[in-house]
Amino acid sequence: MAMSKIGLTLYPFSKHSLPLLLLFESFVPGYEIKEIVSPKGQGGLGQDAGYFDNRYKSGIVVGDDFRKAIDKTEALIIPEGSMNDYLHSQSLSAIVYALEKGKQVFCFLCVPAETKDYLHHISLKNNSSITFYDNNDELCLRVDLQSDKRIMDPLVPVILIGGLLEENNVFEIFAKTLATLRKKGYVVTAFSNSAYCSLIQAHSLRRVFSSRDLCEKEKIDYIAALINMIEKEERPDLILIQAPDAIIRYSDTVPNGYGILTYMLSQAIPIDSCVCCFQSYSGNIEKLAQSISSDTMARLGFSVDFVHLSNTIIDNNILLEKRIISTAKIDIKQIDRALEHTKGGIVPVYNMIDESQFDAFLREFCCKIGI
Repeated sequence: MAMSKIGLTLYPFSKHSLPLLLLFESFVPGYEIKEIVSPKGQGGLGQDAGYFDNRYKSGIVVGDDFRKAIDKTEALIIPEGSMNDYLHSQSLSAIVYALEKGKQVFCFLCVPAETKDYLHHISLKNNSSITFYDNNDELCLRVDLQSDKRIMDPLVPVILIGGLLEENNVFEIFAKTLATLRKKGYVVTAFSNSAYCSLIQAHSLRRVFSSRDLCEKEKIDYIAALINMIEKEERPDLILIQAPDAIIRYSDTVPNGYGILTYMLSQAIPIDSCVCCFQSYSGNIEKLAQSISSDTMARLGFSVDFVHLSNTIIDNNILLEKRIISTAKIDIKQIDRALEHTKGGIVPVYNMIDESQFDAFLREFCCKIGI
């Protein structure tokens, strides 16, 4: 007889926390998100969670009262957010309420040390528990750039998952691929800059990229030494890396960061294969994929071998007027219809949000890298 899963409430819910809703159970077995709550005034009340991103229905409807939701479940998840976020105080109120009710709390919110101590005190008083997830970058402290040990190229395939825009489901596809490969029994060493690194058991490169004590050349050396050290310790079947920014510049007038961090990463470690997440495109997507692949090979030394076509669109009026990238989401079924007309180009294109298409991608992916 299957054991019932521990019920979870996710608050505050938004389109940015959709990957947490969809993937939490893959990394923390025995739990099930049963309630999601959007802050009052944010919209979406009574809608399916998929409404926030114009994707397939999830089967979970959005509520607007975190107290009622917490009362119905055994645990609470607080997604990432900074101390300057206007929802920070509401998130703390939900944490205090859950702890006083004897619930378990998973917290990805950025919280100062004194607040952590206060919340731990409440949890002890009420026989509840709270787990704070940090960026998981403590291994960075162990790298010695002065060591005379030779840094070797990895002995296993190195796979990069990135996007032309960070809004193109990059983290979701990265975490979904990671979870599925591990479930199949592969040992995967993972690197990401996401706030959810600890949850998905990935190493963070955030501290290296943001360091003010290292010049750019030293950051590249540091990353190479770090990956080399971790590969020796974990002995993985492959290394999976989430690109730290958009992999290439968007255009001459709107560079979108120029892909500088990904360029530094490509200099630190040879990339064997790349999965690239595209925004929706009205033209020939297969021709675009081949063009981008040629560009990354010339600029970064690796080709794009697989494409995920997201339902993200760019507002061209804002792009032309303000020279900034503003995005929205179209109905994901439009992506499915667009892919029906693809003919199977050199670079295969999928909608990896769809489970059957993701499975097809993963079969080709495993064959491509030889695992």
